[in-house]
Amino acid sequence: MDNGIDKKRILKNTILLYGRMALSLLINLYCSRIVLQSLGVTDYGVFNVVGGVVIVFTFISGPLSASTSRFLTFELGAQHKKRLNQVFSVSMMIHLVFALLVCLVTETVGRWFVINVLVIPAERLHAAVWVLHFSVVSIFFSLIQTPLSSDVISHERMDAFAAISLSEVILRLIVVVCLIYVSADKLIVYALMLSLISVMSFVANWRFCRLKFEEARGKRYYDKEVAKDLLSFMGWSLTGGISGICNGQGLNMLLNVFFGPAVNAARGIAMQVQSALTNFSSNIQQALNPQITISYASHRFEDMYMLMTSCAKFTYLFLFILSLPIFCYTPYVLTLWLGQYPSYTVEFVRIILVINLIESQSNTLVVANHATGRIKKYQIWVEAVNVLALPMAYLYLRWISSENPSVVFLMLLLVSLAAQGVRIAIVLPNISMSFSFYFHRVIVPLLKFSALMTVLGLGCVSVIDSPNIYMFIIVVCILIMAGCLLMFFVVLSDSERSMVVHQYHQFLKKFRK
Repeated sequence: MDNGIDKKRILKNTILLYGRMALSLLINLYCSRIVLQSLGVTDYGVFNVVGGVVIVFTFISGPLSASTSRFLTFELGAQHKKRLNQVFSVSMMIHLVFALLVCLVTETVGRWFVINVLVIPAERLHAAVWVLHFSVVSIFFSLIQTPLSSDVISHERMDAFAAISLSEVILRLIVVVCLIYVSADKLIVYALMLSLISVMSFVANWRFCRLKFEEARGKRYYDKEVAKDLLSFMGWSLTGGISGICNGQGLNMLLNVFFGPAVNAARGIAMQVQSALTNFSSNIQQALNPQITISYASHRFEDMYMLMTSCAKFTYLFLFILSLPIFCYTPYVLTLWLGQYPSYTVEFVRIILVINLIESQSNTLVVANHATGRIKKYQIWVEAVNVLALPMAYLYLRWISSENPSVVFLMLLLVSLAAQGVRIAIVLPNISMSFSFYFHRVIVPLLKFSALMTVLGLGCVSVIDSPNIYMFIIVVCILIMAGCLLMFFVVLSDSERSMVVHQYHQFLKKFRK
């Protein structure tokens, strides 16, 4: 068994994931612009809100994925090959059963909801129902491929993960380009093609796992005790899925009922920005998450603490540096990206950027807590706070004022901040990490960095209020360079600085060769 952190593997996986992210980001940004222009604001809003109905019935997907990843990675770290095979087999069976249930419920309850509750123009209702059908196909194959992609990540085969993900993105690009020349109903065609991409993604993951991993091609059998452990973990994780649905698609439907599909289109654009930035920061997390769980399973707790604090800081820092130029110049960025965009998009994007920064700190705490297996208290208290966003937003819109949809995102911001406080209070004692250690190693340096960078960003806006493309690039370069310098000298600890310098020298040596 490896007695230390595999730094070379972490670095390799991070580089692979960032390469995937860079190409995916460029393609997705282009796709979003073309899809919005091809479908129009109304159809774009319909696609987002109807797709959201399907996602409501997949609130189990998050807990299923988290449970599968945790158990697979833990058994890999503990080197229990037999139990690893059992976990994989049982998780495949469980995901198939739940996927079939989701399809059944969505095609009955979901269809009724789309037809009778959502605010959709009468002439687009037929297309909306077809979007629902094709979205069900997409969700089915996404659910049953979860154990496969979890197995790829648990084995830290980020090369395969990146290749399959990029293939999906390239296929989506082809679909979007073809959409321009389609004479049939573009909304229906778009939903159909996305469902076919989800089928191909499942086949690619299945073939790779069967070729590379013993547990994926081993004997299939049902183990009652393993199923009990998985379902118990999933059951408590389910509260997170419910709160995620409330804060995501629940709020999206609330916006639809009070403000109509145009506001759903604005929210969809904001979610595109969130997704792009989250994918960027999650590359660090995906490279480190298996090592955190493996460190705990191997009883290397000091290694786990170091990975947790470093991951929390680097994730936040890179996300902040990327988000600041977008926050400062949101109208210009949206115009450059989309041309025309719906009302309220600027406000939505800015609030989402702040929420993203708060949520970026949750991942390492969640992974560390899941590694312990003690999730009951965590799930009850954290998700009890998270679920408050939807009722708070509804009560405000219903009884106080329904003039400004931005209040929905402000409620989500307050709840995210409160949930992070509860998360810290519960997880740190679970892993025997002192609050003082976490406070001085993570919170204080990040607050200093945020304050200094915010002042710099506001200074740039005061000097250059309405930039052209050249001035915007100059401002972005200034903020990135200043952010990197502050990160190195203000935020990183001595050991982290040494690690960065060492990896930089290693990179130069390889480059010169």
